[in-house]
Amino acid sequence: MPYPLVEAALYHNNPLAVLSPNRQNVILLHIADHLARIEMGLKPVKALDQEIMAQSGLPSALAERCRLA
Repeated sequence: MPYPLVEAALYHNNPLAVLSPNRQNVILLHIADHLARIEMGLKPVKALDQEIMAQSGLPSALAERCRLA
C-alpha cells in the first residue's frame, strides 16, 4: 500500500502530527471524516481545530461552514 494512504489512515484523527508533504491531504481527509460523521447523524470525534482549518487551504467561507457543522 502506498505510504501516503497508510499515513492518511494513521493520522486522519490527528492531522497536525503529520510532518510530511502529505499533511494537507491528511487534513482534508480529517475534515471530510468530520463532515461525513455529522451527515450520518454521528458525533464527530472532536471539534475541528482552528489550526487545521487554517492549514486546509479551503476558501474562508467554506472553512467557516465546515467549522459550524
